[in-house]
Amino acid sequence: MPLAQTPTEAALAFLKEVLPTRSGQPQVLLTRSIKFQDYPSLGLGNFNPGPGSEDTPLELIFLKGDFDTTRYAIPEDLPFRSASYVAVVYDVEHKSVTHVTVSVSGDELKQLLEMAALEPASK
Repeated sequence: MPLAQTPTEAALAFLKEVLPTRSGQPQVLLTRSIKFQDYPSLGLGNFNPGPGSEDTPLELIFLKGDFDTTRYAIPEDLPFRSASYVAVVYDVEHKSVTHVTVSVSGDELKQLLEMAALEPASK
């Protein structure tokens, strides 16, 4: 029987397929349990979960690396080809990635950088 993946392992496996690093392994800067209502304060936008989903256990995994965004979306959708930071939200109950935010320099994710005691990257 295969071992269950941790949220961090699942996030890294997802990123390897969708947002691979151009070199080396991504660095995990921060992991923490969150709820949907935490999204706005963390810089992840607004999310309105379905009825009864408000308390779904989620894990936030915040990573730094040289992420290739060319496979993430239709190239015209993103004005950049690489990103330095990725925030992944993993639904612990359903065992799936539910949200991904990419950032070139971290400016959009300042709250997460502060939580990880870092400054935005200069690009």
